[in-house]
Amino acid sequence: MQRPSSSERSQDCDLWSLSWAHFAAQGQRKTMEDEWAAVMNFMGRSDRAFFAIFDGHAGGSASKFAAKHLADTIAHQPNIDSNPKKALIEASLKVDTEFLSKVEQILEEKEELVKAGTTVVSVLIQGKMFYCSNLGDSGAIMSRNGRAVNLSVEHRPTQKKERKRILDAGTSIHRNRLGGTLAVPRGIGDAEFKDVENHCAAASTAEPSIKEFTLDDKVEFLVLACDGLWDVCEHQEVVDFVHSRIRKHQNLLSISKDLVNHALEIGSTDNVSVLIISVDTNHPGH
Repeated sequence: MQRPSSSERSQDCDLWSLSWAHFAAQGQRKTMEDEWAAVMNFMGRSDRAFFAIFDGHAGGSASKFAAKHLADTIAHQPNIDSNPKKALIEASLKVDTEFLSKVEQILEEKEELVKAGTTVVSVLIQGKMFYCSNLGDSGAIMSRNGRAVNLSVEHRPTQKKERKRILDAGTSIHRNRLGGTLAVPRGIGDAEFKDVENHCAAASTAEPSIKEFTLDDKVEFLVLACDGLWDVCEHQEVVDFVHSRIRKHQNLLSISKDLVNHALEIGSTDNVSVLIISVDTNHPGH
């Protein structure tokens, strides 16, 4: 069963022109737990934009909460202009704290919320710079002169840094999962691995990895997606897929839909969400 979701828009400023499209499908999952966000003229500035994909697990409560609050929380960070990387980290931790507080308040009524969490991948564009922030296995790439460039860091419990934090917190790793259940060591939510009373306060963290890039004339487009895409498609494969359809003058919404359906056709059994952002720095304002 599929529950398609789609949207498409554009934005111009003196530095660049952006066009973007989003498409998502439920795939074979019983529920749709992915969410997304796209904010044009972010913080009232024509040279700013914000995009994000949220891949929820154990229900959609964490992904819905993060999708609703993350952009606004980033916008209200006092250091968003002077230190965007720090602002993105602090905003992610703040949204996590607020969601965990909500979980704690209603845990007796909804015990299953202790397992609710979400991965996140986001891109904040500020003038000629952009910042990719991610938690877990949702990821982003850019096409730079036709070559795929990875923008994010895939977090797995077996990685040296993640493994040390998990084990130091007193949590086991079994079948490459925290406590044998959670596949990603970073995310918003996942209260059972952040609850001090359960002696695993630091097993999971909402501190994202962040990379900084310049929007120059070699950057053609960005692709943000959940692991429903990346589990079945290589980065260069996605770049080539999008390029081949741009050459045929397909619009971004049609390309996004084709990419999601391609992932499902070649074996993805997960929710699949894709955001494609086309960048033109040679003809800004058009």
